[in-house]
Amino acid sequence: MSIYEQAKEFAKKYLEEEGKKSDKDCTFPKEAFEKMGEEGFLKLLIPEEMGGLGKGADLAKEQKNIKKLQWHLLNTIHLQHYAI
Repeated sequence: MSIYEQAKEFAKKYLEEEGKKSDKDCTFPKEAFEKMGEEGFLKLLIPEEMGGLGKGADLAKEQKNIKKLQWHLLNTIHLQHYAI
């Protein structure tokens, strides 16, 4: 299964409802964020030599093709990347 398919499944399972709830309540979805870390999604943009998955350039190139992926996941990945 590709990282995109994994992300789509993860977003449907953990982010869709939690995202709606956190948007409504103006809260941060801490549990979903922690689960993203457990699943490895927070390591996508970290270089492999630093323990990440090293997908930064690949992800950026392919991002335009991910129309159905939940925006919560993409935004969190971007925020995590800029925090480094």
